[in-house]
Amino acid sequence: FLPLYLANELNYSPALVGTYITIVQAAGIFGSPISGIISDKKGRRPVLTAGLLITSLLLIALVALKLEFLFIGVLALLGFFLFALRPVMFAWTMDLAPKNVAGTTVSALFGIQSLFSGFSPAICGFIADRFGILSSFYFLAFTVFAANFLVYQIPEKPPQEETV
Repeated sequence: FLPLYLANELNYSPALVGTYITIVQAAGIFGSPISGIISDKKGRRPVLTAGLLITSLLLIALVALKLEFLFIGVLALLGFFLFALRPVMFAWTMDLAPKNVAGTTVSALFGIQSLFSGFSPAICGFIADRFGILSSFYFLAFTVFAANFLVYQIPEKPPQEETV
């Protein structure tokens, strides 16, 4: 909903909307290797929980800030943290999955993410139509924040494999 927000609510030109989306993507390109290095050294859970918390706060800041110079910085940080989390999730999945089903487990993770990603635009569209587009960003911020509680349910280490 970011392009819709930028174009329809802030009345930015298509070129500026494209530039802002590029900023989000570019920040993610830099964020991914950094989060990978940190997660290799400090662990997957701390990186995921910090990233999810910061992402939810940045989503709220995104709609609260209308000053362009701050807005660009928040967008860059949002891209940095948002896109940096996916590789860490996959690494943690690979860490926890038994070796003989690691590919299946990552495929299931992709499938579940796709399922939720498929429904999110419709849900956010309903929220935006009913309560305004800013409400959809608050909804997304809440869901990202709530995901932190799910992260705490994930074991830090794989279950011990039984030897026969």
